Amino acid sequence: MIAAEPTKSLLLYLQTDPRIMGSIGWIGLIITVVGLWIAIDQIVKTKTAAQAAAIAIKKLENSIFSRERLLELTIAAAHIGNAKEHIAQRNFGSAVILIDVALPLCTQVQALLSSRDKQRVQKVVLRLKKLTEIISVTGEAQVEAVAVTATTEARNIVVEMNEIAAVLRYKYPEEGQT
Repeated sequence: MIAAEPTKSLLLYLQTDPRIMGSIGWIGLIITVVGLWIAIDQIVKTKTAAQAAAIAIKKLENSIFSRERLLELTIAAAHIGNAKEHIAQRNFGSAVILIDVALPLCTQVQALLSSRDKQRVQKVVLRLKKLTEIISVTGEAQVEAVAVTATTEARNIVVEMNEIAAVLRYKYPEEGQT
């Protein structure tokens, strides 16, 4: 038990010496401040990473919507192309059905576009409605004249839709745009 006596007295001395206790207090304070700084730094890094992830998700979402718009516009253009062939064959009923299938697709695309592209698709929608009116009210005497005019208009609409699709295909979001 004699060996334990010097250890006890050393511990008692360390616990009661004001300089040693002051040093231990300062070391504890420094470790606490460093730990707090590391914790705050990690929180900031986590916040920055979360913001970067949110931006990446938004970009992916925009990319998916863009591809969806492109697909719908391409499908609508194909329907109008088929309608043009039916018009050329003087099969106006089938052409109207194909145009009626393409119209909702164009309207859906229009709802997801920016203002400039939206106006272009709106003009296409109006031209499609006018084309439907032209071929719906055709009498027997007017079939040839209407067929030529309607075929030309359908071809022009398909060209316009393909131009819009080409712009959408290669459109990149501007800096700062989400």
